[in-house]
Amino acid sequence: MTNGSPDTGLRIRRDVQSLIAEGDAGLQVLDDYGAAIIAMKELDSAAGPPRNPRSWRFQAAIHGLTGLRPSIDHPQHWASCRHNSWFFLPWHRMYLYCFERIVQSHLGDDSWALPYWDYTKASASSRILPAPFRTPATGNPLHVAERDLRINHESAPEPLDAEEADAMPALRIDTFALPAQNAASSFGGGVVEDVVPTARARGSVELQPHGLVHGAVGGEDPPGFMSRFETAALDPIFWLHHSNIDRLWDVWLRRWGVDALPDATAWLDTEYEFFDADGNRTKRTIRALLDSAELGYAYESTDPPRPIPVQPGPEGLALAFPEEEALVPMADPELVGATEDVPFAERVEVGIELARPPEAVLAAAAITEPTRWFLRVEDVVGEHPAVSRYDVYLNLPAGHRAADHPELRAGSIATFGIPEASQPQAEHGGLGLTDVFEVTDVMAALRDDFSWDGSTLHVTVVPAGVGGEAERGGDVRAGRISIYAG
Repeated sequence: MTNGSPDTGLRIRRDVQSLIAEGDAGLQVLDDYGAAIIAMKELDSAAGPPRNPRSWRFQAAIHGLTGLRPSIDHPQHWASCRHNSWFFLPWHRMYLYCFERIVQSHLGDDSWALPYWDYTKASASSRILPAPFRTPATGNPLHVAERDLRINHESAPEPLDAEEADAMPALRIDTFALPAQNAASSFGGGVVEDVVPTARARGSVELQPHGLVHGAVGGEDPPGFMSRFETAALDPIFWLHHSNIDRLWDVWLRRWGVDALPDATAWLDTEYEFFDADGNRTKRTIRALLDSAELGYAYESTDPPRPIPVQPGPEGLALAFPEEEALVPMADPELVGATEDVPFAERVEVGIELARPPEAVLAAAAITEPTRWFLRVEDVVGEHPAVSRYDVYLNLPAGHRAADHPELRAGSIATFGIPEASQPQAEHGGLGLTDVFEVTDVMAALRDDFSWDGSTLHVTVVPAGVGGEAERGGDVRAGRISIYAG
């Protein structure tokens, strides 16, 4: 079954929902994927570590392997996934590219292209795990039981929450990477040296939708494949999920242009080695991974889920996004207030006293000057989260349901990656993760709340998952929660 485009010669990675709607011809692409998975599993040894780079377990082990500490120098590149830094997107692009070629080799069809699961669309149906992956028929290679039971239900599945699947907070950010200590948010992640996947500077797109979708599909009681680095790539939906994350990078590039990418040689010349279709090693630098067309593929759609602000792009870059208000300029964010050591074992509210006088805070929140606000949840650690995410709200009224106040929601912290970043033997000594949320709109909403005097900002953290708010949050805690303005 070909996925190629006769006009461009590129393989077209298609939305899995488009394939299903097409009927037999589209479903054949998924049947071929399943056939390749079966062939890959036949190469796996019955016991012991995987040995063949073209096998299913070997490819999954590159992302993570149970009992193996993450590393960038394993001889077989096992447990080498890059997360929580500006290396996240290019490393996973190379990973998908080589996996796709291995699937092609098993099928004997170099035109086959990996589909993507676009859960970012407005309809709730787009956020339902595609039916071929939920059908527990005997021998269905696309189905695994190790998922959240509500997401994986064959006849009455729960959709992902809209907030989990929303890519717009990330796509609106015009900065790809920032120094890890910077208080603002970036699309791709923090600037760090190339290190094991427990670097702390998680980018906006890696948090949402990437990490939140991982946690929602995998679940936490008990955790399914998608909930942990060491098992995530054993779930066939992993590859379609990451195909969509890779597509969102192309959406971002179409909006902001290649000039918005880092020009540092420390990033561009970083080289990754994987295994090609024949099982032999192959290398590429990040510089060679920036244009998906040069890798031979394109996506069925790189339209954003909703309009993104428009500004001139580089010459020859087609921008077809409807106009909306542009991002305001930003000064270097300054610390306004913080509180330390916040446990997430259950719903918790903490107060942050703001250093500026109340009238100054309210004036800034009125955005008479171009002021932007950021909430940093720093050094989040925990080895046993009990939920897939923690929702964060500002000035949530006491006793109110969090879901009734979307205008006060700052964002969600994905638990995916927290246990790996909390291991004391890890490169950064288990310092955990830091997530940054732009809360300019929330501060504007608070400006209109005349009952708030502006002296103390109340931050509520709510353990949550597919079923909504949960009573138990596990052993996760934040070392600090801080608010910045710039």
